[in-house]
Amino acid sequence: MKQNRWILNKKGDISYYQLMFAMYRAMILVIVIVSILLITKIFAKITLDTQEAEMELFAQQLLYSQNGISYYDDNLHKVYPGIIDYRMLKNKAVFENKLMQAFHYKEFPLSAAQFEIVVYEQSDEYEIFEKIHYQKEYFEQLHVLAQTGIGGAGGAKEIYKEIPVIIRKETAQGTQFYPAMLKMVIVSSNS
Repeated sequence: MKQNRWILNKKGDISYYQLMFAMYRAMILVIVIVSILLITKIFAKITLDTQEAEMELFAQQLLYSQNGISYYDDNLHKVYPGIIDYRMLKNKAVFENKLMQAFHYKEFPLSAAQFEIVVYEQSDEYEIFEKIHYQKEYFEQLHVLAQTGIGGAGGAKEIYKEIPVIIRKETAQGTQFYPAMLKMVIVSSNS
């Protein structure tokens, strides 16, 4: 009788075919696992970018904290958020000194800023104060980088905010309040 090679009647033949299909299944499983890992790596963002939140926090702390630029009544120990003392605005050195004390960082600052305040008076004339800087040299460097739009570790981001404020001015007639606009440019390094 003639033997047919395709009949699986020997134990060795069955083991060979089982091993061949097991290797095929293992290769498919490896391809599926590698594909899942690559897709996860492509679409999963591992790092969190808190840079804009830090700049926003800087702006909020500047306006609403006791050490910020808002008017602080020493007698009542109360902060009046959004109200800025006229005398502090007229003396740029005092304003910048207050900023340096409020936002002091040990090694280097996280953010730098430029402030411009436009006071609208009732006679439709307005007064523009000198631009005030927090970390002026650092601001000038980062502002140039932010304008280029370079991303990554060598670049910088900036945000521009306009916030309505009130200027508190003491005159001979008493305390007067004037509406004003605080224009802030805050920059921060990407690294």
